[in-house]
Amino acid sequence: MPTTDDTPTTRSRGRAHRYKSVAKILDVSVRHVIREVQAGKLKATYIGERSPRIFDDALDAYVRGE
Repeated sequence: MPTTDDTPTTRSRGRAHRYKSVAKILDVSVRHVIREVQAGKLKATYIGERSPRIFDDALDAYVRGE
């Protein structure tokens, strides 16, 4: 029986990017990406204790302005 949980799984969220690759995609500095994450405008998820990653769905939402 399928679950009704709407929580996105890691697989459905797309690829997990490091800050450096997101900066390259957006053509901005790594520091700008960090500031956007700290401001809450761009959602980063920690994989493990010290490994922040930005998934494709969060990147898409940021670009769309959501």
